[in-house]
Parts: sequence; structure tokens; C-alpha cells
Amino acid sequence: MKNLMIAALVIGATSISFAQGNESTVNQTGTNQAALVGQIGSQNKSYVDQVDNDNFTWVSQNGNKNVSDVDQAGAFNYGEVFQSGTMNSAMINQDGLLNEAYQEQYGYNNLAKSTQEGFGNFSDQYQDGRNNEAIVGQNYNSSFINTAYQEQYGNGNWAHIFQGDEFNEAYQTQFGNKNHADIYQNLSSYSGENYASQFQSGNRNYALIHQGGDGDYAENNYAEQYQLGGNDNEAYSFQKSFDNESYQTQMNGNENVAKVNQDDASWLFASNNNLALQVQDGNRNRATVNQNANSYSNEAYQFQVGNDNRVEATQSGASNVSVQEQDGNLNESDVNQGQTLALLTANNSSHSVQEGNRNKTTVNQDGISNLSGIYQLGNRNNAVIDQDGLSNVSGVAQLGNRNGAWITQDGTLNISGVAQFGNNNKVYSLQNGMGNVSGTIQVGANHVNTVHQVGNGNTAGVIQSN
Repeated sequence: MKNLMIAALVIGATSISFAQGNESTVNQTGTNQAALVGQIGSQNKSYVDQVDNDNFTWVSQNGNKNVSDVDQAGAFNYGEVFQSGTMNSAMINQDGLLNEAYQEQYGYNNLAKSTQEGFGNFSDQYQDGRNNEAIVGQNYNSSFINTAYQEQYGNGNWAHIFQGDEFNEAYQTQFGNKNHADIYQNLSSYSGENYASQFQSGNRNYALIHQGGDGDYAENNYAEQYQLGGNDNEAYSFQKSFDNESYQTQMNGNENVAKVNQDDASWLFASNNNLALQVQDGNRNRATVNQNANSYSNEAYQFQVGNDNRVEATQSGASNVSVQEQDGNLNESDVNQGQTLALLTANNSSHSVQEGNRNKTTVNQDGISNLSGIYQLGNRNNAVIDQDGLSNVSGVAQLGNRNGAWITQDGTLNISGVAQFGNNNKVYSLQNGMGNVSGTIQVGANHVNTVHQVGNGNTAGVIQSN
């Protein structure tokens, strides 16, 4: 690189071309500008315009009907373009200091654009296939020291990265056809140091990461998206505020949708230090995590295997944990933590596991240090837990089909447990007060048990079988 730069500075501007129909225009204004252009083939065109000082451009085109347009203003900017194939187009525009842009394309009708303004930005674009589009814009909101990588293999893929402010990183890799990936970082917002990565293999998949925006701040957020070996999948991640993390993986299936919302950035109702992890394997599954207003250090983990499953976690408050696992088809699972009294909700934990088909779980937690657990094995089981208060504990285990459990706890240090083995069993449990204990075991079919405890220190135990 150093030797090449020295040679270029000596010769100033050099153009090498073979065959008729090539066109190269180099305009340089300033001092110590350098441009090298080499074209082999027919009807290639290259335009290089450089102003100010110490800018360097290297363009090489080998094929038919290639077009390259490089504009550089400022100092110590570096632009490199290489195209091999037919009817490719590449554009580099740099304005500022110490920016670098690299473009490499093979195939037909590919388009690569890179626009940089500011200081120390880096862009690298690689495409192999037909009708692909790669665009990098590092020219928003005083952009400096941002990094963007794009790599595409296949046909009809789109990759877009737009960055503003400082120290953002974005990476995109796509294999297959007609995939679309977008990353937006701090375009109209403040701060920076955000990280975004997208990997897609398959066809017609879409991935979006949006960090910052609408004048809100976003700093040190982290988002990864992987869509592996499927078609028509969608992944969305929205982040604002500070130190949020989002991980999404969808594999071996089609028409799945995963969404993470960590995007409230107001000073009074911020979303900070939250973690969301989603993994889906199958077809037509839906996974959603909402960690928005008044959400601090919450964690949500969601895992789905099968088809047509749906899972959603909504968290406000602080240090709440939600884990939801589903294996089968047409299952549904919901967790709501801190939706009634967000500022007074903290350290709650919920874990739900479902195996089978058409099962459903719902958990609502408000208060501090409540704990719930649900396990369902079979088909068409339903479990609902509502907890409001301090240090309540509730557990449900249902093995069989069409069983139901509804537990409500309002108060402090209440304990409720339900275990059902068989079919068509039902339990209704209500606890209001302090230190109440309720336990139900039902074995067989068609049992019903109702427990109401109002007051303090009550104990109830029921065992039914047939």
C-alpha cells in the first residue's frame, strides 16, 4: 500500500486502457493528488475528480460497460474500485479527512455506492452475482470513525448501511437471492459506538436494525441478526438509549418473524442495559420482545421449534427475567412484567416451557421479586399466572391434554403450586394477603379444584385422582 502510494504520488495521474471505446477522465485540483486507472475491455468509463490535498484513487475495470465515478474532497482520502464483468456501476464520494472506501464487484448489473463525509470513516463493499445493490452512507450528523462492511453473493440482493455520529460499526453478509438488509445508526440522533451485524442465507429474507433516530440518543447498543437456510423470513431490531443488546436467529424454516423493541430514549422513561435473545427453528413462527419505557437491565429469552408458534415478552421496571420455550405447533406464550406499576417492578422472574401443540401460557407480574414457573407437556393445555406484590411464588406443571390452571396472587410471600396429570383437569387458585400456601395435585380426568385464600397464613392442600 505504501509503495503504491509513493508511486502514485510520483506519476500523479495514470490511465491505462486497452480496446476501443474506453473513456477515462481525471480532474485534480490541489497538491499531491494521485489517481491510477486501468481499463481492459470495451465501453468502460471512469471519472475521477479530486480537490484539496493528498487524496488517492485506484480504479481497475475488466469487462464490458463498466462505469466508475469517484469524487474526493479533503485530505488523505483513499478510494479503490475494482470491477470485473459487464454493466457494473460503482460510485465513491468522499469529503473530509482520512476516509477509506473499497469496492469490488463481479457479475452483471451490480451497483455499489459509498458516500463518506467527516473523519476516519471506513467502507468495504464486495458483490458477486447479478443485479445486486450495496449502498453505504456515512454522511449524517457529523460522521466520523464509522465502519461499514458489505458482502453479497447471489442475485437481486440489497444491502444498505447508513451511519451518523461516531464509532459505529455495521456488517452485512448475504448469500442467496433477493435478500434485503438495512442498518441505520444515529442518523438524526446523538452519541454512537453502536454495533450491528446481519447475516442472511436463503431467499427473500429481510433484516432491519435501527439504532437511534428521531433526535433521540443511542450509545453502545449491540444487535446481531442471523437468518439461516430459509426463505421469506423477517427480523427487526429497534434500539435507543444505552447498552441494550439484541440477538436474533432464525433457521431452517420459512416465513418467520422476529422483532425486538428497545427504543424508548426519553430521559425520564429510558430503556437501558436490556438483553433480548430470540431463536426460532421452523415455519411461520412469531417472536416479539418489548423493552421500552422505564426498562432497565431486563432480560428476555425466547426459543421456538416447530410451526405457527407465537411468543411475546413485554418488560418494564428493572432486573426482570423472562424465559419462554416452545416445541411443537400452534403454541402461544406471553409474559408481561411491570405493565401496571413499572417504577415499582423489579427482580421478577418467569420461566415457561411448552411441548406439544396448541398449548398456551400467560404470566403477568407486577411488584418485586415474584417467581413463576410453568411446564406443559401435551396438547391444548392452558396456564395463567397473575402476580402482584412482593416475593410471591407460583408453579404449574401439566402433563396431558386440555388441562387448565388459573392462579392469582396479590400480596406478600404467598405460595401456590399446581400439578396435573391426565386430561380435562381444572384448578382455580386465588390468594390475597400474606404468607398463604396452596397446593393441588390432580391425577386422572375431569377433576376441578377451587381455592380462595383471603387473609394471612392460610394453608390449603388438595389431592384428587381417579
